[in-house]
Amino acid sequence: MLTKNRGGFGPPAGRPGWTFGFGLRGWVASLALAIAGCSSDREPRDHLVSHPPPPPAFLSGPAGALLAGGSGFSARVAMPALPDASGKRAVSGTLLGRGEWLVFSPDTNKKERKRAGSSGFGYIWNLSAGQGWLLSDALQAYAPLASAVHFTNVTYAAAGSPPASIDGRTCREELATVMASDGSTNVVRVWRSGELNGIPARITGGPGGPSLEVTLSQVRLEAPSLAVFQPPDGFTKYPTAEALMDELLAREGNSRRGMSEPGFDPAMDRLGARGGFH
Repeated sequence: MLTKNRGGFGPPAGRPGWTFGFGLRGWVASLALAIAGCSSDREPRDHLVSHPPPPPAFLSGPAGALLAGGSGFSARVAMPALPDASGKRAVSGTLLGRGEWLVFSPDTNKKERKRAGSSGFGYIWNLSAGQGWLLSDALQAYAPLASAVHFTNVTYAAAGSPPASIDGRTCREELATVMASDGSTNVVRVWRSGELNGIPARITGGPGGPSLEVTLSQVRLEAPSLAVFQPPDGFTKYPTAEALMDELLAREGNSRRGMSEPGFDPAMDRLGARGGFH
């Protein structure tokens, strides 16, 4: 059940606080959920203001509906770039799920982070509502995101294919028909193992559907704390994703100009921008 709280819709109030990317308790800490930029999803600086990075297809598309309803899991997720996927870039990272909630933290490394500036993003997504939050590690901020269409129901039918081994598990292929809120239907192929309690090991585009390939590996059937499905305490809320992107672009532009000035101190610049070190 969704309830109102300081951030809008979300898990019930009274959840334990947590610091974004650091200090997560229990098994969540071992997943290193520091939200960081996915270099494969980078956009040119002058393109960021009007185009906030949308959630990947396995959150907001029909594939996301196949991840809903479970008691909880964590996994590695990978979505390669496909030649006919309308220019979509490869994405990989850590995915957490519980009921209708998903959290995605993209991969990065130091080289990519330096090249991408500090514009790293993560996502919290509610599958049944078709909305969630974009999170910026650089700004210590978040903003609402929403999809015009969300997915409401899934039915499965056997595909008749022989079993396949995926991530060391025997999986059977099914055709999943996903109903959307606008009345449309989407058919995707899904491979599931009885060991994973319904969590798919792989999802690909179905007959006549868009190009798609999503693979889950290292799946663990453990329920994440509800705390991870809320924007972190201490993060600033922006009214729109566009406003967040405007602020991020402005700060990065000011930083680049300042670094060319004599006597510029990046540490003091960060201190002034954030009101203190973190």
